[in-house]
Amino acid sequence: PKNWISSSMRSKHSLADHAAERTKHQQQSPPVNVFHLNRIWILFVPLLGFTACRVYPICNHINRQNLSFFGKEVSLLGLTEDDTLVDVGSGYGDVNMYYAMLRPGIHQVLIDTSKQLLNDENIAKLKDKAEKKAPRRFPFSYDIVHNTSDTIPLPAYSYQKVLLRKTLHEMEHPEKMLREINRILRKDGELIIVEANPTRPFEVDEGCNKKYLTLRQIEQVVQKAGFSLH
Repeated sequence: PKNWISSSMRSKHSLADHAAERTKHQQQSPPVNVFHLNRIWILFVPLLGFTACRVYPICNHINRQNLSFFGKEVSLLGLTEDDTLVDVGSGYGDVNMYYAMLRPGIHQVLIDTSKQLLNDENIAKLKDKAEKKAPRRFPFSYDIVHNTSDTIPLPAYSYQKVLLRKTLHEMEHPEKMLREINRILRKDGELIIVEANPTRPFEVDEGCNKKYLTLRQIEQVVQKAGFSLH
């Protein structure tokens, strides 16, 4: 994958373990600049590969290149077989199909504001297409939740891992949404933010016509939402 920022909020006691995991992965992958500030993980990798996997329905193009791309992403996200992943802004759930293919034991809570995009019928169609092209059949364990632009209808202190994958810059009220995520996370839970790393000032995401966030902007909104940077 190229050119994304992954900022992961986790408790201090788990930093060392994940640092070792990610360092090992980086030695086998293209160069990744890694920084951590107490409970925040920040990973930089280049934009072309990140956006290339989003310009067509990816479940129609299951091939070695895409499997390699998402295999690296799954490793960087630290997903293991027994994880429950809450994905805020999952859209159709196409990326989540790859996660299920690569980590068959995970359960995913798919969250999106659009009932037209995220529904059981669309997921069934995606899975049918994916299984026709995938090396083998795979389980896809998921729940669907429809949220508003600044609320998530899930119980507090209930989830270990929440993902914002290229969605933070699209949000109308990012600070409010981050506060909601903080509410549903367990005390030792983890927030992972994956964002395209802009290659020039004021670069716009052509998909939503909104500006990408810089690292400094991400740090500022995360701090305003109550996450600490030390």
